[in-house]
Amino acid sequence: MKDYKEWASLKKGDEVTDFFRQKTGVIISDIGIGYTVEWKDGTKERITNGMLYEK
Repeated sequence: MKDYKEWASLKKGDEVTDFFRQKTGVIISDIGIGYTVEWKDGTKERITNGMLYEK
């Protein structure tokens, strides 16, 4: 899990993993609250819970 500074340091293009589901993807948008991630399976999801970590 990331603290606020680590969470805020993520940016578009970073490869990340979801903390709980162990899904891997790439941040495709970092505008607004949270991040939009495109997962390796092609789905896209808005993540706002801070449970991403950089791969």
